[in-house]
Amino acid sequence: MERLVRNRLRLLVLMTAGAGCVPDGPTVSERTVADDGAYFVRSSQGLINLADSLFGFAPTVVDTSETPEDIALAIQAKASASLAGCGSATVADAGVTIVAPECALANGVTLSGTVLVEVTKTGSTVTVELFPWHVSVGVTPLSGRVPFATTDGVTFAVVGNDVGSVSLYMCDLSFASTPQGVTVNGTARERHDYGTRIAFTDVVTQVGQCFPNAGTIGVGQARSAVDISTTFLPDTPSTGQVTLTVRGESYPGTVPSYGKCPPG
Repeated sequence: MERLVRNRLRLLVLMTAGAGCVPDGPTVSERTVADDGAYFVRSSQGLINLADSLFGFAPTVVDTSETPEDIALAIQAKASASLAGCGSATVADAGVTIVAPECALANGVTLSGTVLVEVTKTGSTVTVELFPWHVSVGVTPLSGRVPFATTDGVTFAVVGNDVGSVSLYMCDLSFASTPQGVTVNGTARERHDYGTRIAFTDVVTQVGQCFPNAGTIGVGQARSAVDISTTFLPDTPSTGQVTLTVRGESYPGTVPSYGKCPPG
């Protein structure tokens, strides 16, 4: 009798698998989680493009041997060059105010809104704190507080920031200038415990691109018990094509489009 029950259970499992209850490819909920992760990436792209227009990556105008006031002057000069006659960049002590009505920047993106910048220095650490106020970088909205801290002008740590709209809450990220572009590593999650969490691993972005061209993000949601990773490919910036990995299997996927991204 026990053997008969086991055989019937085995047959039921086989019939269930054959009926499609074991999904072939990411489910709708898994793809939704992957899309949520893409919004975090979109926000990091916006931060990279904004920071590049103000203080730059490789090279940067943040010289950690200088005073906060001198660094603020260098940021004003960099921002003015980025704006190219559109809007304004004014300095007062160690602070800079950037006002952009809707400006095409030198790095190829469009900036609108107001950004306040405060420069502080503690020991060998310089912090360039950005306060975007109803800012759009391209079509990506940013607002909140973003502290970029560095000891060498090459790697900038962003810890504990709160960037609204396209959300990057509870961050512990690093943005490093490399020959390949700006490489992002670290973690971020939404403010509430059951929201989306994301881990960046060697995610490489060229300034002005729509999407990263290398690296992986791991995305999870406690409320849905879903974990999925997205790997960016060399042609992702132009096509939006990525590789999704879930339940130990890899599948082709596409990141959500926005604005003119991908350009094709």
